Amino acid sequence: NIKSVTGNDKACAGAIVGKLGGGDGGNATSVVVNKSIDASALTVAGAISGGFVGRADKVSLTFGDGASIAPSSTIKGVNASGGLFGWATLAADLEITPAHLKIPDGGIGVSGTDAGGLFGVFGSGDGKLMVRGTSKEAPLKLKVTASNVASDSYSKGVGGVIGMLGWTTAAARVDLENVDVELTSNGNSYVGGAVGNCWGSSVVKSDG
Repeated sequence: NIKSVTGNDKACAGAIVGKLGGGDGGNATSVVVNKSIDASALTVAGAISGGFVGRADKVSLTFGDGASIAPSSTIKGVNASGGLFGWATLAADLEITPAHLKIPDGGIGVSGTDAGGLFGVFGSGDGKLMVRGTSKEAPLKLKVTASNVASDSYSKGVGGVIGMLGWTTAAARVDLENVDVELTSNGNSYVGGAVGNCWGSSVVKSDG
C-alpha cells in the first residue's frame, strides 16, 4: 500500500506515480503505457491521490497495442482522489475506452473533498478528455463508491467520472459517450453521475 503525508495539502500519492510534470506553467510530460498495469490490489492515501497517478500537470498519456490500466480499488484523498488521477490537466487529447481501463471487480472507492471515478479534479489544458464505451450495448462501466466526503470546502464535488471539473474560468473539455455509471455517495457534497461540480467548463454528452 502507498501513503504520503496527509498533513501537507500538496502531498501526492499514486499507485504508479505520485506526481507527473513540473507544475503550472511547466513543460508537458509524455507517458506511454506499453504493457498492461494492474494496481487493483493497492490502497493509495494522501492529500491528492490517484489510482494511477496522484497529480499530473500537462500530461500526455497514450496506450500501446493491447495495453491497459487496472487502477487501485481504494483511493483515499484529503483534498482530491480519483480512480486514475487525483488532479490532472492534459497537454494532449486523452481517450479512455474499455480496452484501456479495467475496473476492479468490486469497483473503485474514493474519498476526499473532490472525488471522482476517474479524476478527482480535472482542469483546463490543451487536451480534451474523451471517455467512451464501445457502444450503447457495450458501455464503459464505472462503479464508484465515495465515502468520507463531508467538507466545509466551497468545492466538494463528487462525480461518477470527475469530482471537480475546471477550477478556473478557462474551459476544460470533456466528451462522454456510452458511459454507464453506478455511483454511491455520502457526505455534504455536490454529487453528479458524471461531474460533481463544474466551473467554467465544457461537457459534451454525445450519446443522447
